[in-house]
Amino acid sequence: MKICGEYQEAKGLFIEASEKYRNIYGDKSEKYIIAMQNLGTLYRDKKEYDKALNIFDEILTLINSSSNGSNSSDQNNNTENKTENKKIVSANVEANILNAASGNKFFLNV
Repeated sequence: MKICGEYQEAKGLFIEASEKYRNIYGDKSEKYIIAMQNLGTLYRDKKEYDKALNIFDEILTLINSSSNGSNSSDQNNNTENKTENKKIVSANVEANILNAASGNKFFLNV
């Protein structure tokens, strides 16, 4: 993910977006998880690997815990699509964890 070098501004926007999505939709919503993934990717790109890993670990925990129940804001979604989306996001986050841990530039973008 390239942000034209304006990482500080992007970081602030990602934090703001993730907080708003969490407050509106809950911390297990797809919108919140994607916003957090963007923030984690920014940290990874800035070589702030500990911060990136913490966020990616949090995302995986949220995804795994939401598999047991559904968030009220997501109840109208098709269960099959939700399951597939979780698999895609999980794979993406796991790739980011591996890359942040190794300092690699590879990124699986879906």
